[in-house]
Amino acid sequence: MKFPKKLCEDTVLEYIRTKTPLSGVPAGVELPPNTDLGDLAIALPLRIAKKLQKNPMEIAQDLAEYLLSNRPELEAVEVAKPGFLNCRFSDRYLIKEMLRIVDADSLELPQIGQDSSILIEFVSANPTGPLHVGHGRGAIYGDVLARLFQAFGYRVEKEYYVNDGGSQIERLGRSLKLRLKEEAGATVDFESELYKGKYLKKLARRPEIDVSMSVEELAKFSKKEILSWIFDSLKKSRIEFDNTVFESEVASRSKIERIIEKLAAVDLVYEKEEALFLKTSSLGDDKDRVLIRGNGEPTYFINDLAYHLNKFDRGYDRMINVWGHDHHGYQQRLLSGMEALGCEKSRLEIKLYQLVDLYRAGEPVKMSTRAGEFVTLDELLEEVGADAVRFNFLTKNHNSPLDFDIDVATSRTEENPVYYVQYAHTRLASILRKAGSDFENSVVGSELSKASHDLVFKTLCFPGFLEDVLKGREPHKITFWLRELASKFHTFYVEHRVINYEDEELTTLRLKLVELLKLTLKTGLNLLDVRAPDKM
Repeated sequence: MKFPKKLCEDTVLEYIRTKTPLSGVPAGVELPPNTDLGDLAIALPLRIAKKLQKNPMEIAQDLAEYLLSNRPELEAVEVAKPGFLNCRFSDRYLIKEMLRIVDADSLELPQIGQDSSILIEFVSANPTGPLHVGHGRGAIYGDVLARLFQAFGYRVEKEYYVNDGGSQIERLGRSLKLRLKEEAGATVDFESELYKGKYLKKLARRPEIDVSMSVEELAKFSKKEILSWIFDSLKKSRIEFDNTVFESEVASRSKIERIIEKLAAVDLVYEKEEALFLKTSSLGDDKDRVLIRGNGEPTYFINDLAYHLNKFDRGYDRMINVWGHDHHGYQQRLLSGMEALGCEKSRLEIKLYQLVDLYRAGEPVKMSTRAGEFVTLDELLEEVGADAVRFNFLTKNHNSPLDFDIDVATSRTEENPVYYVQYAHTRLASILRKAGSDFENSVVGSELSKASHDLVFKTLCFPGFLEDVLKGREPHKITFWLRELASKFHTFYVEHRVINYEDEELTTLRLKLVELLKLTLKTGLNLLDVRAPDKM
């Protein structure tokens, strides 16, 4: 099934193809800000008038006739100066589609991703401490993006990459060693690069370790325990991974040597001051990058190349990395490295997400990762719940910093966006419970009020909207759409009586609309993995 906007777009594109000089011109079909003029607006005549050397009003009239001749779903196409078209779909078409969706109990998203595989790597926080709220934002973004791909038929795998290479795990072991000494009564002085978080005190009190253990033993123990914390926090956030990949395994010495051999074969490496460099400057990076340090130790960069080569070797059609904003600038380096290895870098996308600032009582909650003081994801989940965390983390574009107001997230008012949407769903469920099976009249041939028409049309556009959301990798737009639909329903509920025993046909029609709205809200909340309760 094609959705209303798509129907018009396809027909406008057919019209464009009949005009020889217009190859590649977009259809330009939009949802108007003012629905009083129509369901869809088209400004194409103004854009092509110069190319066709015709008056835009003349083109608009021609296009209007073409649309009415080829789209029986349209009731009217009006031409407005200086060359716009306003399209309105017939009530018969909208009611027919509403009944089809309600009977199927599904919005039937187009399975555009069949036979395509996607790997989404996200979170991948270092196993040196518990997840903080910033990690949570990237976790929710990556998880909902994966759910969107799955909804459109893609084969999706979610992957967590454990950065357990390099010196950080050894530093973790040394940090725990100091905490153990401190617990034994000694006065200790932490070096600047060591980890100082209170979570190390928690580890130091575990009975299965003691100060006599080596740094290597303590590092191994710490990594295992912290990873268990991380995955427990993610499970509380309703996130589970298909794959867990360890840097220490994919970036073994033999695999690093394979990387160097491949790069040397195409003359992209050279030695300087005993270090081995990759000529990334010749591939778009701002300078060449070190692969092997002068002491013979591999850099994080070459380990990352080994990991991503492993991804490419697994044969996914597309790979998406969700990284924190602090990786800005590293993107080009990695893409240049993959290009040097002969990989098709267009198959790899990198999405960056910004910081989260917490507020309580109008004041910012102070955090300092340097001092080891931060609000953990677990603490936020415990205070506001997974529904509020998942929904509120998606109330802004991932490219923008997010202010998270704890007081708003725990309130039961319309200021709390997730509560507002969930309350709309419960109100819809309540109406259907109250109506029971008393109203089963035929509504074929009925007419919709302006408010009902607009609500049906908006919900029919939801699948097409979701497809655009997926293409733009912008799942935050779903929360805005759901809030807008909830607002329109709340207004409709106040202004229109749904159950009216004196007009059973009208009641049946409005109950079908209620079913459609409930199904749509539930579909959107399910994509976010947020509950759609029938009672609150």
